[in-house]
Amino acid sequence: MRTVRLWKEFAPIISHYRFIEFKQKWLNPSQEEAKKEWNMLHELYSDKVLNVLLDFRGFYIKIGQVNGYLLFQIDYGKQKRLPHVMSAKDAKDVIVSSLGLSQIEDVFQDFSEDPIGSASIGQVHKARLTKCGDIVAVKIQAPGAEDLFRNDIRAVKEFCRVFAPEQVIIFDEIENQFMTEFDYKIEAENMMTVKKNLEEFKNEIHIPKAYPDLCSKHVLTMEYIKGPKLVDGIRKMGEEYAKMQGKTFKELEKEIMEKYDKEGLPPPYSGPSSTQIEVYRKLLYLKDRIINIPIHFLNSTFRFLFRYTGMKIFNKDIPLYKSFIPLNSARIMSILLRTHGHQLLVNGLFNADCHPGNFLLMEDGRIGFLDFGQIKRIDDEDRKLLCELVVALSEKNKVKVKEIAHKTGYKSKDFNEDVIFRIAVVAFDQEGKWVTEGMHVQKFMEKMFQIDPWERMSNLFVMPARTSLLLRGIGLMLNHPVSVCDSWKKRIGAMITEGLLNYNAEKVVVASRDEAALQKFSIEMNNRCNYSELFYIVGQNRCEYFKCDLSKESEIDVLVDHITKKFGGIRVPLFETYAYSASKAALHQMTKVLAHHLASSNITVNAIAPGPFESKMMAATLKRYENEIIDSVPLKRIGKPGDIAAACVYLCGLGGSYVTGSILPVEDCDVMFTLIKCRTFSTSAQDLTKMKYRTKGVLFLNMGGPSSLDKVEDFLSRLFSDTDLMKLPMQKYSSKFIAKRRTPKVRGQYAQIGGKSPIYDWTLKQTELMKRALLQDGLDVNTYIGFRYVPPFVEEAVEQMLRDGVEEGIAFSQYPQYSCATTGSSLNELYRVLRKHDPSKKISWRVIDRWPTHHLLIKAFAKLVTEKISELPEECRDDAVILFTAHSLPIKAVDRGDPYPAEVAATCHSIVKELGHSHPYRIVWQSKVGPLPWLGPHTDDALTGLAKNGHKVVVLVPVAFTSDHIETLYELDILYKDLADKRVDALNVEPLFIDCLKDLVLSHLKDFKKPVQLNLQCPKCTNAVCGEAKGFFEDHHDEIVRYEDKTRTIE
Repeated sequence: MRTVRLWKEFAPIISHYRFIEFKQKWLNPSQEEAKKEWNMLHELYSDKVLNVLLDFRGFYIKIGQVNGYLLFQIDYGKQKRLPHVMSAKDAKDVIVSSLGLSQIEDVFQDFSEDPIGSASIGQVHKARLTKCGDIVAVKIQAPGAEDLFRNDIRAVKEFCRVFAPEQVIIFDEIENQFMTEFDYKIEAENMMTVKKNLEEFKNEIHIPKAYPDLCSKHVLTMEYIKGPKLVDGIRKMGEEYAKMQGKTFKELEKEIMEKYDKEGLPPPYSGPSSTQIEVYRKLLYLKDRIINIPIHFLNSTFRFLFRYTGMKIFNKDIPLYKSFIPLNSARIMSILLRTHGHQLLVNGLFNADCHPGNFLLMEDGRIGFLDFGQIKRIDDEDRKLLCELVVALSEKNKVKVKEIAHKTGYKSKDFNEDVIFRIAVVAFDQEGKWVTEGMHVQKFMEKMFQIDPWERMSNLFVMPARTSLLLRGIGLMLNHPVSVCDSWKKRIGAMITEGLLNYNAEKVVVASRDEAALQKFSIEMNNRCNYSELFYIVGQNRCEYFKCDLSKESEIDVLVDHITKKFGGIRVPLFETYAYSASKAALHQMTKVLAHHLASSNITVNAIAPGPFESKMMAATLKRYENEIIDSVPLKRIGKPGDIAAACVYLCGLGGSYVTGSILPVEDCDVMFTLIKCRTFSTSAQDLTKMKYRTKGVLFLNMGGPSSLDKVEDFLSRLFSDTDLMKLPMQKYSSKFIAKRRTPKVRGQYAQIGGKSPIYDWTLKQTELMKRALLQDGLDVNTYIGFRYVPPFVEEAVEQMLRDGVEEGIAFSQYPQYSCATTGSSLNELYRVLRKHDPSKKISWRVIDRWPTHHLLIKAFAKLVTEKISELPEECRDDAVILFTAHSLPIKAVDRGDPYPAEVAATCHSIVKELGHSHPYRIVWQSKVGPLPWLGPHTDDALTGLAKNGHKVVVLVPVAFTSDHIETLYELDILYKDLADKRVDALNVEPLFIDCLKDLVLSHLKDFKKPVQLNLQCPKCTNAVCGEAKGFFEDHHDEIVRYEDKTRTIE
């Protein structure tokens, strides 16, 4: 019935708006006439819309909160008209059943019959805790609220498909986020986390304390804090101001709206500061007190006379004088912007429900923060992108905004730079006339959609944009309009500076055009961060400033010169030896730390930094380039061991007794010998040098997994739309439908393993450890991660490789056993990306496509299996059955010729052989999806069957996974935990496995052999891209063979 009423109430209204829009488009009236017609519509429908929203409650209240000031100027104050969701008896029944009480008095005394607040899905009652007497606010969720919300969102989305299709994508993300609001226990945890994160603002804000033991999914108990709501304070201020002007509040509101219609929304506030306003407010308070002194005296005199004379003329007090004292809007907006900017840009966890009904004006001047149901989490990568976006919008950098939109996954028909920029400005920053052209926001969005329809709106955009919209709405209501990005950009600079100082930066130089602001800021930073554990400098000015205009290149040069002269230059090696240079710098800093800590024991610590010396590490270089190196240094010789020995004698003897924490260079001048002489080499030597020092990059390819619960649907949508993985009818649409249907179930599974997939974390650790192991063998490579269905995508990784100047790339599949659905899909995607981003083949590619029987992989598995069997009781170890489990595959893929089952079997056979055939084993298959037949037996069926056959001890071995993720952590550890005795850990960061990764990369670079299997397509393959990709990489491999031959010839 609610859906029917939605169409009945709103369809005529929207149709009327569309009709006026269509009419104006054809008749082209004057701007004044057009606005007059729009205003008549607003006047006609605003109250009706408001009444329907308030009557509907639920999700419709949320729509009103977001769009109120943009669409119909819905008055937040009227939300007080919300009827109670439940009677007091029903509320008490929810508390008793949800908290498992026998009666409510067991926990709560003085429970208020009338709620002190009423919201979209529940209401709040005041009570006193029986045990300790604390006054608390108890938030109770109405029965059935969640189902009502889901149905409302579904109805609104269908409505939008007809009348506002550009909004559907946005509602998808809002739906995902709002569904988290129905668990009050999560809200209590969010409240405590945000309270901790905003500890530094405790003198300006107050977040109530939660009582976790008295919280459940439907009940939230928190500290009661006093004070009027910000929305009430705003309305009261508006009414007083209107009275001063001789108008009603409604007339004032209408006047402001007409002004906005005529002139557009006002530019960001540039009036008095919060300090100036506060001084003005205190002067008004003082003025009132002074003026009221004689009035108080007269009133006291009159009351005395009336008491003794009884004359009625004295029975009336003279009204006290009261000035119009405005809210300190500058302070309120500063606090709200800084705290929400901190949540978004620093913590990555923020409250997206910051409408003025959720803030209290406390008596001590602080602002109370309420309602933490709409907490959104963004990962570090998205947080960094958001910081970049804020800066780009503040600087009006359209190119950068477009680049960020691409990184976030935003997708539109033409990827129009101007449309992307203008949408981002309206979503995150402001609605200035310069960007909307004076159009109503809804009309503006429709125009942008017509120019360049968007197909996918990034999750990163929606909830932060909602936060920005709500904050700007409060700013307009306070007559304090803001540019959110300008405010947050300043916050970013402050956060970076404070972070550097807190993390032991010896000096930080800040630069800006505003010298007064710089001076004030540097003083604040020095007062706040005047201690460094690393450098032990107390009270020194570690934050310095320099006035310059960073938008001018010439002034940047001046800044660099200033810093160089004042603090000295930085020595940078000419070779791009990142890891080597970083390790040198680490040793230098460790020397200083040790010197500081050991000085009290009369121990000196110094480091020697040698130049070119006779040593094992330098042997190969000296063998080839000794003459060139000698020619390049003034002393015309290579360093000898005695030179180092003499330096050591100096530091350890009396001459160095007062030297500690120093880095002593032992070299002939500051010479960077290797590249200086490359210009004089013969042609052959030049070619050899170029070949040997080509920048190398290893790209780890994997499926990936969602980094948060909010990203599950996007992950599933990409997975089901991958035509390399599966073929579906009308796949573009059916994939989204399937993903949406499966999302609640899969989200629940991820919630049980920590709320995200750990694949990225494990892969990052694996790349770092492999890189470190390679460096120990003298090979420095860059490492990258390219996921198929979640960021960082393969496309992002390739773009970064090109920016880093990588010349040799290794596409390293993290699936030991090849399958068209895994490695094949990743390589096809890499081929598509390279064809788009690297058509000139700046990077030459080698492919590690499979490694099912690599000796170190087998040893790693065998070691883990042995360790797990040893954990069994001794009497049943010999009886253990090893059950190798791998992700299953549809039978039709096997019939097509996919080599995956055979390669899994090869891995299992090799492991059993390594174990000395000590235990019986079988191969089983897991993670079947959909109704089609898949490889069997399925893992759960096999476990049950073995138990029935008397095999009581089973050890599960996930043989096709290189790291733990949902298939191991949920499916094996949770679903099958009662069926298997032990589960062998995934490879993760097992040292033998890291050695395996290192050996694979090293062998491909040192002794490259073309992969025999890669170029062979499945016998019944019908995927044209697969053949193209294989041919593409085959061409690269042929070129590498010729390249290697040329290298050997030159040598």
